[in-house]
Amino acid sequence: METRIDSKQEKTKVLKMFYGYKAHLAVDTEQGLIAACSVSAGNTADINAGEDLIMDKLLTDDQPEVEWLTADKAYGSGILIGLLEKTKGVQTAFSLNSQFLKGGHREYWKQYLSDSTRTQVRRKRSTVERVNADLKNNHGLRKSRYLGQTKYSLQLLMTAMVHNLKILVKGVAGVRFRPI
Repeated sequence: METRIDSKQEKTKVLKMFYGYKAHLAVDTEQGLIAACSVSAGNTADINAGEDLIMDKLLTDDQPEVEWLTADKAYGSGILIGLLEKTKGVQTAFSLNSQFLKGGHREYWKQYLSDSTRTQVRRKRSTVERVNADLKNNHGLRKSRYLGQTKYSLQLLMTAMVHNLKILVKGVAGVRFRPI
């Protein structure tokens, strides 16, 4: 809800509408292949959508074993990190916001952020950002082509397949796709 001033100069509450979607990607940082992807409404918190992507699509029985997982500050949650490390056996290297460094567990999170192995893994996030930029700039993922989350999911899936095919062709044939 949003508060606005109407024509009578009185404050009224108005339902704030949001049209848009967010694409969430799980990318292999070695080759740049997209391993899993999901779509959420644009007003959904990244932590909720990220947890769904990680738990429901990436860490399933039919997926290959995941050793390390890194993400930006929007996906960082103490509960999710604990669940991944203790239950699933996946090492995490999430970037954390400043709220983690306040309160009773700040020493644990300072040690988490200063761990040299985690720092090296966090540096590989640039691959994820590069893939995300490629999808937006070169493959039309900046705007939804059709209305509806299901249709945007299909657009994201097709775009991810094209990106993966480009990476595989480049790896096998050694040729890059360039406009003529």
